[in-house]
Amino acid sequence: MHRPDPKKIIAALIELNSLQNDLIDKPRTTKRAAIEESIQNLRSQLPTPILSHHDRIRLRRRSSVAVVKNWFCGSCHIEIPRGSHRVLQFGQDLVICENCGCYVHLLPTEETEEAKAEKPKAKTSSRKRAALVEA
Repeated sequence: MHRPDPKKIIAALIELNSLQNDLIDKPRTTKRAAIEESIQNLRSQLPTPILSHHDRIRLRRRSSVAVVKNWFCGSCHIEIPRGSHRVLQFGQDLVICENCGCYVHLLPTEETEEAKAEKPKAKTSSRKRAALVEA
């Protein structure tokens, strides 16, 4: 069975949240029909389990997607478990916050910064350290 790309699903969910917020914020807009059509188009592209999870969160008037900053969920501000860090960094699968239930994702710039931060630093030899201390 074909496995959908997690990055595409997150992008579609972000767009879906945005469109649904537009309908709530501007209920009498002239573009309402176009927005509803876009929503239906996006909903048809998403797998049913993901869509039903999104709908449950939206019933609580919350976004179904949150950005992770410094390994904290952008929605509930609870730390993301360490086991999910690698999955988020490599975009291998969808990650759900264990506290609030939102789909969480890293911004593209954060992904590269986090990967750089995890590289082991070269050790300074004891002679170099001694020279640095004396200087």
